[in-house]
Amino acid sequence: MKKFLFTVLVSAMLAGYSQIPDFSQVGSIVENNAVLYPTANDTANIESGADGTITTDYKIVTVGTKTWVWTKLNGSNISGEGWASQIMYKQSTGALTKPGNIAGRTGNNISYGSFANTPTENSVQINVFVYPTTTGAWTYRSTAFVSYDKTLPNSKDNEDATAPVFTEKPNIVDKTLTSVTIAMPATEASGNWFYYVADAANNYEEIFFDDTVSIALTDGTDYEFTIIPVDFSGNAGSAEKVAISGEVFVCNDIMKGRKLSPYTVFYAPGWNPSSNYTFTIKDDTVVNIYLGNQTSENWQSQFRVFSKRPAILIPGKKYSLITKVTASKNTTIGVKVYDTAVGDETALEIPLQNILAGETIISVHDITCPQNLTRINGILYNLSYNPADVDYKIHLQICGETIPGQSIKYVLRKGNTIVEEEIVDIPPK
Repeated sequence: MKKFLFTVLVSAMLAGYSQIPDFSQVGSIVENNAVLYPTANDTANIESGADGTITTDYKIVTVGTKTWVWTKLNGSNISGEGWASQIMYKQSTGALTKPGNIAGRTGNNISYGSFANTPTENSVQINVFVYPTTTGAWTYRSTAFVSYDKTLPNSKDNEDATAPVFTEKPNIVDKTLTSVTIAMPATEASGNWFYYVADAANNYEEIFFDDTVSIALTDGTDYEFTIIPVDFSGNAGSAEKVAISGEVFVCNDIMKGRKLSPYTVFYAPGWNPSSNYTFTIKDDTVVNIYLGNQTSENWQSQFRVFSKRPAILIPGKKYSLITKVTASKNTTIGVKVYDTAVGDETALEIPLQNILAGETIISVHDITCPQNLTRINGILYNLSYNPADVDYKIHLQICGETIPGQSIKYVLRKGNTIVEEEIVDIPPK
């Protein structure tokens, strides 16, 4: 396997970069310690009085047709359900719109995410909905509605003409084969700002609210990220660049050509088994799953795949797992690769994590193979905490060394019962 060779360039960016928006016309709003109320029909029940024990901070930015949201719950944590932190809006006509859950939690009380289906009219009324851990089962809180114009800084301070400044130049603090972590510390008198990060050549444009961020990379692609700190009055600081170039990562996919079949399903939304799902495999490799109901516990949505042609692993060697997931909504995924004769407690693993709607590439590299894991023929996809009505398309690569040309007995178990055994010849590649 070849690994990325990174070079780093950090320099001031010349004015006139054609893709940079006019931040005086970029929608944004910030609120600290916003009051939370008990909810009625997902909106604040003002008449019942404020909660008094918890508040929320939130930051929202809209560039074009995409909106980014960051929230921090003060005085409590956010519950583990995938829908437990949301932004909602209502236009002059029609029902309350829920554009998507805020995924990508960076802490027990912090959430971050984005959505593309922004309101069609301007301005709208928005609120933040949250399910705290301290309010009791199925008891929610919401902010009051506030007006939001997606074409201007809604929290503009006319006395604030000072832009954020970097306290040190953005720099790479960590890198893997498919991601880079960039530190970009800044400061601003108001105490509130965000970061605009873009690479026009690769059609990349994101808003971040933390000063250290992880960005997914495509191997074999050169990047030049433009980074600008911006406050909520529309003042933009000086832009800096971080450039990355690298070689292609070559994956020796030891599962390539090994036909996959659906194995077992455990799907129990609301603690009751459900058949409101579909589970198919296309071209022997691409797993397609549809889930009709949301789940709220770690064990409620598990789908297993099986191959009659196991791949032999070499204990002590290092392996990589790379999965490309296309999801119709913000959701979750975790992956385990294991031997069905041993069980999934001994496995190569991508831990359960939040992902945003669209295509996501998740990778875990340099996994040391356990001594008692000598072959793999099972894959477990854990999709627990999923929202309702969500589609997945999943392709997994297992990169590393194998020993071809051997005969091997596979054992297929359901619980403690062996349901099938067979000697399989693994042809050389």
